[in-house]
This record gives sequence, structure tokens and C-alpha cells, in this order.
Amino acid sequence: MLTILAMLLMGRLILMVNENNANMGEAVKMSEYRITATSLATSYLEDAQGKEFDRLTLPPNDPPTVSASTCTLPASLGPDAGEVYPNFDDFDDYNGLDRQDTLRDITGKIITAIYHIRAKVEYVKISGGAVVPETTTPTYTKRLTVTITSPSILQDNFSYSLAPKAGHALPTNIQDTLVFSTLFSYWRLR
Repeated sequence: MLTILAMLLMGRLILMVNENNANMGEAVKMSEYRITATSLATSYLEDAQGKEFDRLTLPPNDPPTVSASTCTLPASLGPDAGEVYPNFDDFDDYNGLDRQDTLRDITGKIITAIYHIRAKVEYVKISGGAVVPETTTPTYTKRLTVTITSPSILQDNFSYSLAPKAGHALPTNIQDTLVFSTLFSYWRLR
């Protein structure tokens, strides 16, 4: 009798260890997906910051003084005719960017999740320490917001592990959204 009880206890212990290992594996994958998404977003933000502030400030057009009112109108932010990512030449060309990205190995096999990237550029002004969107007139500061989603990035990977608990349905909308933004200001020092 004691042997049977010991075997049942050992079986339960093995099941608990296996469930914990599965949850930890899921947590490791989720961390990898989030780190990759963060790296992708940072790449887009840094690439945009390496561009000119506005098409007006592109050489040879860059006059000694650029008035904010002569920059691209808020409704016209986005790539100019014929410009396609990654061949943008100014910061606001990223407005409206909507693409899928993934990391692949040298054979072309996807080695991580598929990420959906969206970008929005808007003029902002700094008012009382807060960043306030400006929708009617250009300013000397633009904000780029990059949003990344993926079916592989879940909001709560511990509650919704590989299989739902008995009696609990797996929610259909548990995808998480990661949002990153940066400000880019025009400064002309002579």
C-alpha cells in the first residue's frame, strides 16, 4: 500500500515538474520575442533619426534659417512620391509605414516570430513639460511612434500557457502591443 502511495506521489511530482518546465520554456520564448520586437523598433527609430528633419532641410535646399511654417504640413507627412522604405530621405517619411518583418537565418528559414510594424509621425510641441500633439501647424519637433504586434507576443504567457486550464477557455484576443516613440527636433547651429 505504501509503495502504491509513493508511486502516486512520485507521478504527481513528475507531472508538476514537467508543467513548470513547459511554463518556463514558454516564458523564455516570450522574452525572446519581446527582445526581438524591441530591437526591431529601436532599429526603425534610429534609422529615422539618421535622416533629415524635413524635405526642406535636405541639401542643397537647406537655407540658413528654416521657418517651421514652411515645413511639410501635418496632413502631408509621409513618403514623397516614389519613396519606398528603406529609401526614405527625411524623418516624416516614416508616417504611415505599415509592414511585416521577421528575422531569418542564412537559409531563409524564419527563426523567430513575424512582427507587424506600424509607424506614425506627428508634429508636437512641448508645453509645461508635456508633449502635446500639434495637428494644425508644423513645429520644430516631430514625434515618431512605432507600434509592433505579433501573434507570438502574448499579454500574459503565464495565465495562458500551452493549454488552457480545465474549465477555462483560451481568450481569442491576447496579443500584446509594444509601443516605442522618439522626438526629433530641428536645430540649426552656425
